Amino acid sequence: MSAAGDFRQKTVVVTRQPSHPHLIRFKEAKKELIQIYEEILNYINECHNFTTQQHQEEKFARLLGEGTHEDVEQHLVKIKSIQGIISRNQMKCAFFGRTSNGKSTVINAMLGSRLLPSGMGHTTSCFLEIQGTDRETGYVAIPENDPDGSGAQSHPIESVSQLAHALSGVQLATDSMIRIFWPSSQCRLLREDVVLLDSPGINVDPDVDSWIDSHCLDADVFILVANAESTLMQAEKEFFHRVSQRLSKPNIFIINNRWDASANEIEYVNEAEAHVFFVSAREALAYRSRSNAGNMAFGSGPPESATHVGSPLPSLPFMAEGWEVRLQEFRDFEVIFEKNLSESATRTKFATHCEQGKQIAEHFRSVMEKIYETTVEE
Repeated sequence: MSAAGDFRQKTVVVTRQPSHPHLIRFKEAKKELIQIYEEILNYINECHNFTTQQHQEEKFARLLGEGTHEDVEQHLVKIKSIQGIISRNQMKCAFFGRTSNGKSTVINAMLGSRLLPSGMGHTTSCFLEIQGTDRETGYVAIPENDPDGSGAQSHPIESVSQLAHALSGVQLATDSMIRIFWPSSQCRLLREDVVLLDSPGINVDPDVDSWIDSHCLDADVFILVANAESTLMQAEKEFFHRVSQRLSKPNIFIINNRWDASANEIEYVNEAEAHVFFVSAREALAYRSRSNAGNMAFGSGPPESATHVGSPLPSLPFMAEGWEVRLQEFRDFEVIFEKNLSESATRTKFATHCEQGKQIAEHFRSVMEKIYETTVEE
């Protein structure tokens, strides 16, 4: 399905661009805002130096006015705090869905590697946050012990399966979160400041509201991964209501995963909404894993796995008819997803800071003009 929902009858191009202009715009906006706040900081520093000097001289203290020097100091701290927030801002996408609908497989396909544990049954037992790192090898960190992800309590990437897989001996609370730092050089999404959040099945723990409050209030996009082999269940319908109640205008995508199971069903409708996509994450992951291994050809045999930390690549004896279209559908989803993610993140992460910067600059312009006018009158 295309963005408008029309069934594709065109040549399929399955290669991906090294990066996408929509994601770059977020980084450009972030860089520009950082520069603007650096200029504001320089201006406030000059104001601070001036008021500090004059405040120490009794004859000028009266001209400054009561509380002016303290006001400058408070805003100096505020500017530095905002700078820290801006530098840490990233585009965040949260994945939800019922158990075994393929959330982890979709993320693996987008990463181009079998990083997260996936398979039949309840596999993701807690929240997994995936973000980029400049290191050559990946690692994981448990936030409770390593809040800033500095690596003091880091574990090798091979331990993801043990920590996050529900079938392992290590059990974590469903609302706990593990941070996974994956080399940015291996994934263009992570390279462009995108954070992906995997979650347990929404049918595992009924307290979805607390999940949203704890981990998802800063999410720019929500992706509900549904199973194309079944209808939407009550848990998924309630998810829509809960997200809309917690957030004013949530940006939600729906992925109908396992669409390859309908390859021989011609009676399916050919139209859907712009944010609904019919894909096979397993096929996309298999193709990209093989491509990453350096073998671009795709025959009738099972694809070979390149990197698969979380769990072994499932056996694919053949690709069902129409796999090229489903692979293009997955790529179309990524393009529209990236556009919406970048626009939403730029608006929600930076709009307030832009307005704050303008107000602070105007405030201190007024302060300095008042000081100047008072000095002239004296």
